[in-house]
Amino acid sequence: MGRAFDRAETAFAQSAPYNNIVINGAFEVCQFNTPGTQITLTTGGGPYLQDQWQILYVHGANTAVMKATPAIANGAPVGATLQLTSTTALTAPAAGDLAMFYQPIEGYRMQRLGWGTAAAQPVSIGFWVYATITGTAYVAIRNATAARSYAAPFTVNTANTWQWVTVTIPGDTAGTWPSGTAASATLSFCFVAGATYQIAANTWTAGNGISASGNTNFFATNNNLVYIAGVVMVQGNEAPSSAQALYGLRLYAEELQLCQRYYEIGTEPYLWLGGGFTSTSGYGSLQFQVTKRTAATMTATSWTYFSGGGAAAVTPTISGGTTQATWTATALTNWNGWTAAGTWTASARM
Repeated sequence: MGRAFDRAETAFAQSAPYNNIVINGAFEVCQFNTPGTQITLTTGGGPYLQDQWQILYVHGANTAVMKATPAIANGAPVGATLQLTSTTALTAPAAGDLAMFYQPIEGYRMQRLGWGTAAAQPVSIGFWVYATITGTAYVAIRNATAARSYAAPFTVNTANTWQWVTVTIPGDTAGTWPSGTAASATLSFCFVAGATYQIAANTWTAGNGISASGNTNFFATNNNLVYIAGVVMVQGNEAPSSAQALYGLRLYAEELQLCQRYYEIGTEPYLWLGGGFTSTSGYGSLQFQVTKRTAATMTATSWTYFSGGGAAAVTPTISGGTTQATWTATALTNWNGWTAAGTWTASARM
């Protein structure tokens, strides 16, 4: 019996990371913000705070000051965490107010579930949560157009204590859940929401819902905060236990590659005169580490080149594909090689 159990546990440990639909559930990959550095948010904005994770808060009165901290340790049981805090309280939330963590999910990662068909499969979600107050919050899944929603409650039982939470959501047999490279779904963790975003709990609803009545306002007081960590979402009715939570999280190197499908940062080329260059213009290609979800939107920042012994700034034109980008630079003066001081970003986010 013991050996059979050990074999089953080993098999689970080996397969669980590859079954996790969520990307960067350990909150360890953070290519573009400094881990552990607090960032002030703007009401109505939904920025990426770290790879694959966004935070949105809306406060119509616009008196709240909300700050987020990506990839912070804070004694999390697994990996790192994403933190949201109200340095100035989000008081008297109106119908359209909210505060949530969320991740958009690509069709390729959702299509195995068969949602939108009679064969739709359930998903189970497990995660760690820590909050300065107790209360009821909500995990929700919506389709890409927010025309189908399911909100499941969970309770923070003890303040200032890490707690493992599991929720199972039945498969949706209705609605449209795109497959392939299209955005398919959004997973969210809501810690305050007004009536506009409230639906009936624990049932699929036609509409845009992330919460239900009875959602505690976790940011009603100055300096209240919430952390989430170790997010796992797997097919089926059984989520990992807290003891198994680590099994559902991939190693950093694997997670980084998954994240780079959606966003990648690189440095400008370090090439010298020749190979298709002239003293006034140049061109070339930039190879991506990972094939992108769709043709990437490219941005170049602080590119400079050697010119007569000094450095001169230039803004190249960059066109992104799925495996590489091509760039051109014109109106150069005595170009004599790049300084490799600048960067480029390739974004194929949803």
